Amino acid sequence: MKNPFGNIRTTIRLTVVAVFVLATTLTAALAIGLQYYFGQSMARQAATNLYSTASSSITAELVNIGRINANVIDLLADNTTLIDPNTELEHLEVFTKVLQKNPLYYGIYLGRSDGSFFEVINLDTSDNARQMLRALPTDRWLIITVRHGEHGSERHYRYLDEHLAPRLARSESTDYDVRNRPWYVSAMASSAVQRTDPYLFAQLGVTGQTVSKHILGSDTVVAIDMTLSSISKFLTKHDLASHSDVYLYTGDGQVIASSRDNYYAKPALPVPELNLTADEKQFVRSLPTLTVSNELDWPPFDYSQTGQPRGYSVDVIEMIAQMTGLKIRFTNGHSWPELVAQYKKGEIDLLQSVILTQNNKSWGLPGSSYVELPYALVTKEHTGAFTDLSQLDGKSLAIPRGWSIIPVVRARFPKIGIIETNSTLHALELVLAGEAVAALDNEVIMRYTARSYFLDDLQYHANIRLGEGGVPDKLHIMVAADQPQLRNLIDKAIAAIGENQRKYLSDSWLAFDTEV
Repeated sequence: MKNPFGNIRTTIRLTVVAVFVLATTLTAALAIGLQYYFGQSMARQAATNLYSTASSSITAELVNIGRINANVIDLLADNTTLIDPNTELEHLEVFTKVLQKNPLYYGIYLGRSDGSFFEVINLDTSDNARQMLRALPTDRWLIITVRHGEHGSERHYRYLDEHLAPRLARSESTDYDVRNRPWYVSAMASSAVQRTDPYLFAQLGVTGQTVSKHILGSDTVVAIDMTLSSISKFLTKHDLASHSDVYLYTGDGQVIASSRDNYYAKPALPVPELNLTADEKQFVRSLPTLTVSNELDWPPFDYSQTGQPRGYSVDVIEMIAQMTGLKIRFTNGHSWPELVAQYKKGEIDLLQSVILTQNNKSWGLPGSSYVELPYALVTKEHTGAFTDLSQLDGKSLAIPRGWSIIPVVRARFPKIGIIETNSTLHALELVLAGEAVAALDNEVIMRYTARSYFLDDLQYHANIRLGEGGVPDKLHIMVAADQPQLRNLIDKAIAAIGENQRKYLSDSWLAFDTEV
């Protein structure tokens, strides 16, 4: 049989050249590959060393700042002249000197058990301070005092120049009560220096942290504020490269500050048009700024990130405010029971993210709901299927403290041992630690929390039966019983939220893999 390719002949020269080219190509490819590998390895190692060095440097500086803060607050707390409310001029001189030497400080203030308040603010610290507080470029300091009188509480502003000469004074009514603030409550309960988590400053509406201490032998607490923007400016000075960013995290993964200018920016909300009657417009103009509750840790509906209100419910509230023209401000830094207590005392006007039960429906006017939340049970993986809550009889069940479902579970399933936790995250952590057999909460909230904190080995049990009768699974905005006109206005705005807005809210807060 003939070879179909004919007789193939090669010369020695061609063979040698082919072998040489092949060997050279393989050698070059191997050399380039090794060079790329070791180059990448060296680059990663260099980057790791650079970031480790920068991290150590920033950590050391922050530790030093924390030490300085503790020393400063200790020295201030040892100054017994701060106890006397009649020596505010001396207080002003002391506070301005401290603020000048510590540019990261936003303000220093005193709070007393009679509800009185005295603060000195460094207007050069915050970019937003002058605009928010209506200060002129020539103003250097601002004194804010709160006094309680026969006709309620008043907040007084005094604007001073760099020589402490007054330019202007103004006053306004306020519901601010220093005795409810986290920094005051924690300091009065301890003799040690207290540090808060990030929260919204009541006077300015920006986020920050407070260091406070009780002046022994008195009812006075002295405190120092640092805005997160000032901490972010500090981080900006440590940028490692033109395209690098620096983030400061807490131990549980919460971002405290960032060197990115737009890190805290929020996209514009798709607000629908709402036509108000002349009476409704006049009513809105007659209202003061409404205080709205904001929880610390109930994502994705109502939570605080570095003190900034975030979540589905927060966006709904802001949509309503923009649609109606209502003036609002959020208050946070408090637990849910504390927010409820403030609402009952009239210190909070809108209590949002309320799930109605027999116990709380008499708190005010709940009106229309704005979202439905189905419940679910979470256990560790491979624990079998749960379809009815009665399967937990004789076992432990973790539920966030103050949740509306707790009295329902206690009434219908008295054999279940309920563990009230600090948050949904805490409940899931107890399940993973084996300290609770299961956790009960709204499914979307538990999935969101587990995803955000990278919690694995959890099994979700949806469509869980919670006994006979309905269960509270819708969110409402509660207003006081004597505000039916405000209630009707909010319900009108909720009804105007259309498909585009619902899609935006769902995509922003509820769009994640439910198969996790």
